[in-house]
Amino acid sequence: MTSKSNSSSLHNLQITSIKLDGSNYPQCSKAVQTFLKGIGLVSHLTAQPDKKDIDLAKWEQTDARILTMMWNSMEPKISCNLMHMETTKEVWDECKVLYSGAKNMTRICEIWSELFDLKKGDKTI
Repeated sequence: MTSKSNSSSLHNLQITSIKLDGSNYPQCSKAVQTFLKGIGLVSHLTAQPDKKDIDLAKWEQTDARILTMMWNSMEPKISCNLMHMETTKEVWDECKVLYSGAKNMTRICEIWSELFDLKKGDKTI
């Protein structure tokens, strides 16, 4: 396989066919966890490597592959905002903060705003 075909095959890799769009975080996060558990790499979501106990270059290579698959499993509007992050764990943690709904003040404010703006016809409810 040539390097050109290697890079093109990586471009299309996805962990799940359901792309993270911001509203489907529970389904996508479960798919990512299940996939990585299945291949024995779920630790990339939960911990940074202990640099003295591993081959750091190999860990970074594996993490970059997982990161590529994660970005390809997101809608472009989401992945482009996460491209500056260096590790799978960083992206995973940021997605949890942004999209899980747990302690998500932005979403809470949006819901309150929608609630207070409810109207029936031209009358406020």
